[in-house]
Amino acid sequence: MPTPAFYIHGQPRFYDFLDLGATASSSLVKSGGGFFHALTITAGTVGTVTLYDNTEDSGTVIAAFDAGGFGFSGNEGTIKAETYIFDVAFQTGLVVGTTGPNTPRVTLSYR
Repeated sequence: MPTPAFYIHGQPRFYDFLDLGATASSSLVKSGGGFFHALTITAGTVGTVTLYDNTEDSGTVIAAFDAGGFGFSGNEGTIKAETYIFDVAFQTGLVVGTTGPNTPRVTLSYR
């Protein structure tokens, strides 16, 4: 029997992470099936973030964000950190695409 401290519903409690920085790009995070836990946005004021269940930036959209909808701190033009929890499975792969002149800085946690 698994140790409860290390497993939730038979799955490990830990996640891998990928910090994309604040550059416009398309990145394959993981190929094959997996579990997408959370997206954290810590910078950027203009741009988009789109997550796909695929091995390229097209196909089934898991989520799409426009930086205009992110919360801002008291400093003009500075985004406050926001974490969005998804806890969803993906089948083909996990791809994140970011665009914009002041691209959002994102970190993904997944397994």
